[in-house]
Parts: sequence; structure tokens; C-alpha cells
Amino acid sequence: MKILQTDSFPLLGKRLIEASAGTGKTYTIANLYLRLLLADFQLEKPRELALQPVDRILVVTFTRAATEELRGRIRDRIRDLYEDVLRLEQDPEDKNNQIDPYIKALIERTKDNFYNTQQPNKLLLTDWLQANLAQMDESSVFTIHGFCQRILKQFAFDSGVGFESEMILDAQEYLRRAAQDYWRELAYPMDQEQLSALLGQISSPEDVFWKVRGWLQHDDIELLPKAKADIDFPTAWKAAKTSYDSALKAWQEFSTQDANDLIENSGVDKRSFSKTTRPKRIAAAKVFFSELTSFNGKIPKDVLELGQENLFTKTKKGEAPEHKAFRLIDQLAVDCEQMTAVLPHHMLAQVKAKFWASMEQANLMNPDDLLRLLANALNGSHGASLAEHIRRQYPFAMIDEFQDTDSLQYEIFNQVYHTQEGIEASSGLYMIGDPKQAIYSFRGADIFTYLQAGKSLDENSRFTLNKNWRSHSDLVSATNELFSRHPEPFVLPGKIEFQSVLAAGNSDDGYFHYREEEKCAPLNILLNSEGTNRDGGRYNAAEMCAKSIQQLLLKSCLKERAVTAGDIAVLVHNRKQAKLVKDNLKNLGINSVFLSRDSVLNSMEARDLLRWLTAIAEPQNERLLRNALACESLNYNAEYLASLLEDEVRWEAELAQLYLLRDRFNQRGVMAFLMAWLEMKPCLISEGAEIDSAESFAVRLRKQVDGERKLTNFLHLGEVLQQASRELGVQSGFYNTDGKGLLTLLRWYSERCQNALLHQSEEQQIRLESDANLVQIVTIHKSKGLQYPVVFLPFCWDEDNNVVKFDALYHTEKTQEEGHARSVLTINTKPDTDVKKKHVAEVRAEAMRLLYVALTRAEQACFVQLENVQKYSKGALMNSAIGYLL
Repeated sequence: MKILQTDSFPLLGKRLIEASAGTGKTYTIANLYLRLLLADFQLEKPRELALQPVDRILVVTFTRAATEELRGRIRDRIRDLYEDVLRLEQDPEDKNNQIDPYIKALIERTKDNFYNTQQPNKLLLTDWLQANLAQMDESSVFTIHGFCQRILKQFAFDSGVGFESEMILDAQEYLRRAAQDYWRELAYPMDQEQLSALLGQISSPEDVFWKVRGWLQHDDIELLPKAKADIDFPTAWKAAKTSYDSALKAWQEFSTQDANDLIENSGVDKRSFSKTTRPKRIAAAKVFFSELTSFNGKIPKDVLELGQENLFTKTKKGEAPEHKAFRLIDQLAVDCEQMTAVLPHHMLAQVKAKFWASMEQANLMNPDDLLRLLANALNGSHGASLAEHIRRQYPFAMIDEFQDTDSLQYEIFNQVYHTQEGIEASSGLYMIGDPKQAIYSFRGADIFTYLQAGKSLDENSRFTLNKNWRSHSDLVSATNELFSRHPEPFVLPGKIEFQSVLAAGNSDDGYFHYREEEKCAPLNILLNSEGTNRDGGRYNAAEMCAKSIQQLLLKSCLKERAVTAGDIAVLVHNRKQAKLVKDNLKNLGINSVFLSRDSVLNSMEARDLLRWLTAIAEPQNERLLRNALACESLNYNAEYLASLLEDEVRWEAELAQLYLLRDRFNQRGVMAFLMAWLEMKPCLISEGAEIDSAESFAVRLRKQVDGERKLTNFLHLGEVLQQASRELGVQSGFYNTDGKGLLTLLRWYSERCQNALLHQSEEQQIRLESDANLVQIVTIHKSKGLQYPVVFLPFCWDEDNNVVKFDALYHTEKTQEEGHARSVLTINTKPDTDVKKKHVAEVRAEAMRLLYVALTRAEQACFVQLENVQKYSKGALMNSAIGYLL
């Protein structure tokens, strides 16, 4: 792999750029963008290539937030170029050394592309830059789904996709309905025995939904065990039931004594069929094959031991016992296995077909449809023409975060920017990412697609960025040492290689140290040697982390200034770990904030607001009001709530307040209702006097634990409901002219709260409640792309990467007709020991990549905590990524 030099990087053809953590990936993208903008093709011009404006240079990434950041960074770099051009006009010699050397060299190399005395007809460079800066809002920086949607609409005739299709971000409800339809058609006609067999594999329509949803996240999958293509579950059940009935008849005719004598007098291994186990297995078979047993598709292990093939295997010398009853057990086992194998295949095919049909009938598309439709169009009869159209519109494309792509996304860009052998390229595709940071497989990202793309290119087309600009030189060296000492740090042999990076030294000036000390180790591994169980280890880790942060705030510095709370980040795996750390910090008087991608609709505040909206929708239903008054956010004590049952005057005051809130919604909408609700006070009224000292809900809320967090969530929910009101046509009142109103909004909000884990969008992610100087607690997944002066990793040991909980997922190499190998995700619903090992290896590999991301977030210092979990020491530490690495 070649070291990337930005000023000489070949712009034509397909290239892969591996950018390790902190090596300036975004800065490199912006500099390559400048070269394309100024047509800096140097000696590789096969023909005259025109200047490329910002709307013809395609940049693709994976989130809307990332597109805005990239667009901003590119805009800033073009502005830097523009300002340096103006400086050069004033000072051609650059006597004050104000010009960026890279920009100065770029201007010199491309001067013939712009106006000069020899070429008076060409455009001024300043005019060109000004025009592109003004056009940056229309620049072609898209998410992958945004790009696909644009192409499908722009080239509708070539893609075969209609203009009128409506785009929806969330199609989960359509998938859920498809799962429910499948369940009704499959389960409702079944008798009790058949239903029992079905429930042994899948328990409900919701179970169908979650399984198929997980499978549909991946484009190209292989389901195992394999099943016959021409049968469905009911047919497979009938075959198994027929075999069971045949075996039942045979075993009823086959007496216990005859079975025992036949096995005892044979040459079968008597250690396997001893005097103890033989009668037990025969008795199990007699019970299983009886009229009293209801067949549910599962065969007891003791019965399977009496299968004819197993008896042959266990017979080392002499004659094996043979009987029709034994042979029928084998036939039944085959039919039961086929029934078990058929269901996942049948379920996936049927639910997927129903889902797509319902989406097509409603004339809707979701983001995943965009990818599928564009890939199908590129493989269709007009595919070559469509690819040519896209290539002409976007001669150059950069795919950021390429390690998070999948096979379908890669197929799209590989088709568009495919170069025929022997024909010189006139376009460019740059795939930029880092396989060591591929941590989003749960979203469908496929590291093996990245590896496949790398294998398809020769060494001259693969580049790496090898200098870390983020971290202190000593921290870079320590991380290099930690990963280099293991022969296979990323688990999968020969797949991902760790290459040590150089340190640029940009962060060396603000080094971390304790007062009275000049310097200290930048990477610290702290072992708590007190033995405990796993739960105790978690509490110990959180407490140790909080106390360490307290000591840092009292005693440590970044060069000459004291370390503040805002300099520190604690990286965790999940919200439970985050809460432990947050609670321990609070006990020590240290404020912190948890940054997550959780939906605000999944919060306690969302559920409390739902209670109040339900109450104002039916103000005559006193039970709903009592339910709303008892919500956790209001924090009314039991005494006050009990008084509402006895004090009629106080209860009437609460009812009057409810009707006022209802009127506020009717007259001014949901946001006005919310603000009035936050100003609501408890009705501290008795028959004799009125107590006016009660504080408003908002004031009391701020005094609660995490009060600022709760208040931020309520205001955020108000914005979400306001936006939904506009989309649903709900302005005010229970029924407007379109027949929509609070009940429509309430139905929408209730569904979203119930399915908050499904309906997640960037707009609904929980917001930061304060910009104050707080310790940041953040999940490792969310921390990717971010950096912090000081990082704590208290829970790296708390992993279990050695268990297969559900289906086993792993990748296998498949050879295509053209002779190319491609990686296919295999999902095995009945994994054996060898299959489980493959699954565990890939899970551990991703855990290692997650650890790499965590260890490379720090600029100055990183503290890793390990717990000596005595009871499960091997499971807790040795099955973790850090245990594997150490």
C-alpha cells in the first residue's frame, strides 16, 4: 500500500484510500476536492478535461450531519484558496510566508487553466472560485440515499422508476403489517398440533417482524440450513406428521422387551447403550410414540439415539441392531429438520413479497428501496446508458466512510465507474475509509465489501494516510505498541492488517501531566485487583472512574492550564453503563452529560406527555386525569394525590386547569399547550384558604435530578409534535375542515412512543441539554469521528464475545460465474459448534475494531480500567477485546 501524497495522487481511475484514526481524512478529501476544482490532472491527461464545478464533483457519506460537516469543510478550504489567491495578487513573492504551501503549489501547477496574458480568453481564477463558493449550497455532497433518490428522479426513463412515488423515511409499519398478514395466513388455519410445531420455532407476528427486519438489513444473504425450494411450512409439517404417524404405528407394534433384547444381543457399543441408558431410551421412545403424546415437531434426544444410522455408528464389532422402528426415527428426523429449515426461507420470501407489494400499492419508497431500485436499473437493459449518464454528470466521486458500505452500495458505484481493460480512464472514484473502524454491522454495514473492493485493485491503486495529527506523539507510540505486539490484532487472519502510524506532533505542546510532575504516561491501564462478580465489577468500575476524574480535576493540567470537566470524555457501551458513571460523578459533585442516539420518544418525558394529551382529549374521563397527575415528571407526593380523592374543591381546581389546557390547545395549538402545561401549578387550595406559594411545573422540574435534561426533552417533544401537526394538517381544535385534530395527533404520537426503537431519525435524537463545562459520557459508536483531550474507558472488560444468543452470522466466500470471489453473509438458524466458532470470530473481530475506535479518541491521555471479576474471570476479561489484545 502506497503512502498518499495529496499533490501527486492520481485523479483518474478507481482508488482506495485507507485513513487510520486521526490521520486527516476530511482534510485530505478537501484537498483532493481543490485539485479536481482546478483540474490539476498534471501528466495523466488522456484528453482535455474541463474544470469541474462543485455540482459535478460527487461526495457521498452516510448521515445528513456528516454531509453538512463535509460541505462546510470543503467550503472553508475553497475560501482559504480564494483568500490565498488574493494575497498572491497583492504579494506575488509571498514575502511574509502567509500562503499555505500546498495551495501555492496547486495554483502554480494549474495556472495554465485560467486567465493569463498568453490565454486572455480563459476565466479568471478568482471569478471561478467566487462562482463555486456562491454555489456551495448546491454542491453534490449527498448521503448515499440522497444520491440514489436524485439519480432515480433525474433519469427516470433510464431507471424505470416513476416520478410520482412518495418517499418515506420509515417503512417499519408496512413491514409489520406484512408480518401480521403472513402470520394470519399461516397460523390461523392450523390445528393444535401444527400450531404447537410453529410456536416451537416462532412465537408471534411480532417475532416474525423482528426476525425479517434483521434479515432485510442485509442485501445479499444465505439462509442455512438449506430447504427445498418447492415446499412451504404446512407441506413440510404434513410430511413430518406422516412420518411420525408411521413411526408411532411401528413402535406400538414393537414391544419394549423386543427392543431391549434386539439391542442387548447386538454388537452395538454397550458403553453407549448400557443397562442404565438402554431402558431409559426405549421408554422415552414408547412415551413419545404413543396416542397420548401430541406431536410438536421436536424429537427428544433419547429417541434420536435410537435412530438406525446412530446404531450403525455405535456398532464397532458384530451386527448392528436393525428394525423398521429405528429406520422410521431417522426418516422422522430428516422431515423435522426440513420443517425447521423451511420456515425461515418461507417466512423471509413471503413477508418480503408482501412488504414490497404493499409499498408499491401505496406508491411509496423507503431509503433501502432507493438503493435496490438503482442497482436493478444499472443491471437492467438500460444499465449501460444510465451509468454513462451518471458518469457524465459526476465524472469524479468520493465515497467517505467506505468501511461502512454494503455490497449493494459498492455494486452501484462499481457499475457506474467501471473501467474496461485497455481503455484509459476519464473519470475517478475514490473509496475512502478505515477497515479498523468498521463498527456498524448492526445497521447492515459490511466490512467484507471493503476488503473485496481492496482485493480488486492493484497495489498502485491502494493508498494509506500514515501520519496521526490528532494525538500526542507518546500516545500514538503507545497505541502502536499495544496493537503491534499481537500477530492478529483484528482477529480475522489476513483480512485487516495493523500498520503503525507516525505522529505529526501537533498535540505535543498541550501535554497532559499532574502538578509537580513534568510528564506522565499517556496510556494508562488501571487494574482493580479486588475480586468481585460482574455486577460488582460494574459498580466498582464506575466508582473508580468517577474518583479518578475527581483527582484529575484537582491535580492535573494540560501543559499550564488546569484540566476542566469539559476536557474529559467517558466512553461506554450502553446507557446502563452511562447511568452508573453519571450517578457516581453526581455523588462527587461533578456535572456530566450523556450523549446518545436514543430517541426522545423513548424517554420517560415522552410517556408523561402522552398521558396529558390523552387526558385533554377526554376531559370528562376523570381516571385519565388521575393517571396524568400521577406521572413521574410532576413528582407529586402520595399525600397530595390522596387529597384529590377527599378534597372536592381541590379536585375541581385540577379539572378546571385541565379544561384550560384543552382550550389552549384548541385555540393556539400543541406548542402553546405545552408552554401552559410547564407553567401549571399544583392546586394547593382548601375550603378555607388559598396557598399561593406553589411553584410552576417548570421550576420544580429544574430542581429534580437531571431536571435540565427533562426540561430539554419536553421542549424537544413540543417541536416534534409541532412538526407532526403541520404534516398531519392539525392546526388547532379537535376536528378541522380535513377531519383531523388532536385525536389524529394523539394516534400518531402514541404509535411513535410505542415503537420508538423503530421510528428513529436525526430530528428525534435526544439533544444536549447544556453547553456548560460538563464531563461528556458517550457511547463508543457515537464517539467515532470525535476527539477529546482526556478519555476514560471504564468498561472495556465488560464484554462477552463468546456466546451465540440467536442466529449465527458469518461471511463465506462465493465464486461468481465470472470467476470473481465475493463475500456473502450467511445466517444459520441452527448452528453447530463449528458454525458458532465462525460467528464468535466475527463478533470478536468487530469488538476489536470498537476497541480501536475507543483507544484512538484521545488527544493527550487515555485511561483504561480492568476489573478482576473473580467468579467469571475468564468470561469477563479473556472473552473481551482488551483481554484478547493483552
